[in-house]
Amino acid sequence: MKHHFINYFTTWWHSVVTLLVFFLLFILGITVVKNDLHVAITLLFIVISALLTIASAIVQFIKLKWIKGLGQLALVVVLFQVVGFILVFYPVDFYANGLELPKDVKLELPIDLQDDADGAIALQNSEPYNLKFELAYSSSQPGIYTYYLWLKPKERGTIYLKAFEITENDQLSAESLKLRSSAEINSDNINLYSRRFTIYEGDWDQPYGARIEVWLKPDNGGKDYKLLQKNYKIEGWMR
Repeated sequence: MKHHFINYFTTWWHSVVTLLVFFLLFILGITVVKNDLHVAITLLFIVISALLTIASAIVQFIKLKWIKGLGQLALVVVLFQVVGFILVFYPVDFYANGLELPKDVKLELPIDLQDDADGAIALQNSEPYNLKFELAYSSSQPGIYTYYLWLKPKERGTIYLKAFEITENDQLSAESLKLRSSAEINSDNINLYSRRFTIYEGDWDQPYGARIEVWLKPDNGGKDYKLLQKNYKIEGWMR
C-alpha cells in the first residue's frame, strides 16, 4: 500500500489522469446528466485531484524533472480557468429539469413590463382595491420579479411572500424571498405595497408552475397567517 501511495506521486501522469477523469465527469454532469449533486461532487474531486497534482509536481521538482512538474502545474491552472469560465457563463442550475407545468392548475402569466417604466407607473396608479395582487417582470430579465399588493389591512404588521413549486411543493428561495419581499404595514388605509425580489431556482427558458402566497406577520405577536395566493408560470434567474 505504501509503495502504491509513493508511486502515485513519483509517477507524474498518475495524478494527471485522475484530474482529467474528474474533469470529464464534470463536463458530462453539466451537459448530459444535468444533476446539481453530480456537478458538486465532481467539482469537489477536481479540487482534491488538483491538490494531488500540485503535490506530485513538487515531487517532480525535487527529482529535478522540471518539465514534467511545470506541465502538471500548467494543467492545473488551465483546467481551473476552464472550470471557472464554465461556472460563470454556463447554466448549471438544473432545478427545473424534468419539471412539467401542471395540467390541472390554472397558471397566470406575470405582467411583462419589458423594462417599461410607464407600465410600472400604470400599475402603481391603478385604482385602489381592498385586496389585490399582481406579479410583474421584464421578459429580458426572467427570474427578477416585482409584486404589487393593494391592501386594506385588518391589523398592522409585516407582509411578506412565500413561493412554492406546484408539482413538488418545494419552497423557493425561502430566506431571500422573505427578506426581499417584506413590507411594513403602518396604516389602516388602503395602500399599494411593492417590492422587487428574485427566484433563483431554475434558469431562463425553463418555465414551471409556482404558487405565490402573501403572508402577514402581526405586530401584536400573533401567529403569521396567509392573506391570499395565486399561481403563476415563472422562470428562475440565470446566474
